[in-house]
Amino acid sequence: DFPHVVVFDLETGGTVPWQHPILEFAGIRYDVTARPWREVGRLHLKILAELDMSDPDVSGALIYNGIPDRMAAGEWNGAIELNSALIEIANFMDGSILAGHNVAMDWYFLLAGFLANSMIPPVRATYSLLDSASAGLYLWVQGQAPGGKRPSLERLAEALGVPFPQEIRHRAMADCEATAAVIQRLVVGKAAP
Repeated sequence: DFPHVVVFDLETGGTVPWQHPILEFAGIRYDVTARPWREVGRLHLKILAELDMSDPDVSGALIYNGIPDRMAAGEWNGAIELNSALIEIANFMDGSILAGHNVAMDWYFLLAGFLANSMIPPVRATYSLLDSASAGLYLWVQGQAPGGKRPSLERLAEALGVPFPQEIRHRAMADCEATAAVIQRLVVGKAAP
């Protein structure tokens, strides 16, 4: 049995897991035996990476996520190396079901990081991924998605009454918190506190 779910989100410098860097990780661990789920831990890491701004995928991703402005504001002061981050992430995820919005993409980035650093991924985490994008896709296929559009995290949050202000979107912890609330509304009918 897996009594915990870790809802996590990454911000990356592109869309190709084995080519582009992980820049930020956020995770919230929940005890899912409680209703609503009870938060039992958080992990938020900024990760050092070399960024090739001449690569349009990298520069586009960074601008989309607002990362250059956040770096200039000092948010990456104290950032850690990827291998150190992966050790913390593996320990945090151990023994949990992994969840997120479009979680497979973020999981592939983590797997690429583990493999590139000759590390073993969390072995007691289940790879049965709980994905709010997939749940939202079901609503879309059934004609119940907000505005009849494909379910982005923003659209799902709005449709389910989850507060998700524009100015905090595409920040790993804010996206993680919104995803946790969306998943709880979809799965157990109550939002995370």
